[in-house]
Amino acid sequence: MAQYDLAIPAALQALRFSMDVYGQDSTELVPSYLLLGEASIGLKQYTAAEDYLSLAKWAVLKAINCENRIRSQMHRNFGLLYASRGEYDQALSQLALDRKGPKIPGKLEQVTTAFDKVVSIWKSVLKENEEILDEAQQAEAVQMLTTIYSYRTSNMTSPTGPAEVNFVLGQLHHEYGHSDRARDYAAKALEGSIVIF
Repeated sequence: MAQYDLAIPAALQALRFSMDVYGQDSTELVPSYLLLGEASIGLKQYTAAEDYLSLAKWAVLKAINCENRIRSQMHRNFGLLYASRGEYDQALSQLALDRKGPKIPGKLEQVTTAFDKVVSIWKSVLKENEEILDEAQQAEAVQMLTTIYSYRTSNMTSPTGPAEVNFVLGQLHHEYGHSDRARDYAAKALEGSIVIF
């Protein structure tokens, strides 16, 4: 389980050190802002998250040269923020700006298609069992899938959508040794699947 509350003091300290070394306007501050934004999203402190991400965006916009991976992470975090708040069109447009994300214009059906693709990718990754995720990546996967679950329960009439996400969340938790959570999600997935038949 991600400990977002512990990440904030560490990221703030890193931000202070970076400001002391590189100054107030450096792109070297962006990773700390992104971490603070992501941790704030995890704590559901969306206003603080948006503030940190806006500071990151400002630093990136002022920079002459900024690495694509930094820009990509910034757009991904904005996408996560907007999806967490249920602003799916904005989330999708941010994910489209992420060089690793889907390049789709924003319509409800296309949000659904993009989210379906994300669930499909996670199913494949977990089935092949080749890639080992660190704790931060696991937390990001759980948060991403939980956001998709919320979207599917709010915007889809078919119970298969939420059941599929619960199944993938169960797989993810099982893979990383969280057997109680895995069991809970598997039970929810099974319950959702039974409703279909």
